[in-house]
Amino acid sequence: PGADAQLFGMPLACAVKVAGVRVGRVAGSSEACVVPTVVAACGRHLWDHGQHTQGIFRVNGSMKRVQRLQEEFNAAPAYGRHTDWSGYTLHDAATILRRYLAALPQLVIPSEHYDAFMGKLSETAPDADKARDYGAMIARLLQPEARHTLLYMLELLAGFAQPANSGQTLMNASNLAAVLQPCLMVHPGHVANPQEYSRAKDVVEFLIVHAAAMCPADEPVAATGAGLIVFDGDESQSADGERGRFVASDDGTTVDTSANELRGTPQQQQQQQQNRWSAAFTRESAVTA
Repeated sequence: PGADAQLFGMPLACAVKVAGVRVGRVAGSSEACVVPTVVAACGRHLWDHGQHTQGIFRVNGSMKRVQRLQEEFNAAPAYGRHTDWSGYTLHDAATILRRYLAALPQLVIPSEHYDAFMGKLSETAPDADKARDYGAMIARLLQPEARHTLLYMLELLAGFAQPANSGQTLMNASNLAAVLQPCLMVHPGHVANPQEYSRAKDVVEFLIVHAAAMCPADEPVAATGAGLIVFDGDESQSADGERGRFVASDDGTTVDTSANELRGTPQQQQQQQQNRWSAAFTRESAVTA
């Protein structure tokens, strides 16, 4: 893409080259998880501040403010990397994220793999087995840019779908899937088919509900979110690149993180996870070709 290319409508592979942000690594691997700035910036802001916002993702933001956000995320060379959210609502942030995903020339679950994702849900197998199969499909079928963006979105949505949050937002996994499915997987030939829309929504809902079951068995279960991504800040690196065992906690003491655990009360654990999302974006590294 040219130096003044706009992020919205740009293929994901190109978007990551010009405006990629590393947020962590894919669970169970050393593969860096890299997503476009708009996804990382909106995801971090929503995770930090929107988990108790009623109607999040369903209620539209101001179209005037959303258009201003789109212009900022489209502007090279920063592409919204340093977005100032003052003057914008959480609904503005959720709306621009949905708009970006829907504007992709090829959605994160491409139409060529639509039937495979739809067919898996109809199989007569335990949900845990189907979840593991979905995890394997995502790893095998999707290109890295689509895989990272999908995993990031599922991590985000799984956190919002937790009862402690959905009880306040009124946006459970089913409601979130109904809103986000058109942004994640659509078959061009089924756009006007209500039955097909409902089936695709069921697939997205399954992915949200069972996101944690898609994680590799050797990754610790996350206390909040799904654990599909190990965010930067969840683990330290020693000088020789090996995983460090100890990192400083929020109060400055040293904590054993060999099991990647969140500590303390549920409220403290949620705050720790929010801090990790924040650190993942604050310590961002732009990815260049």
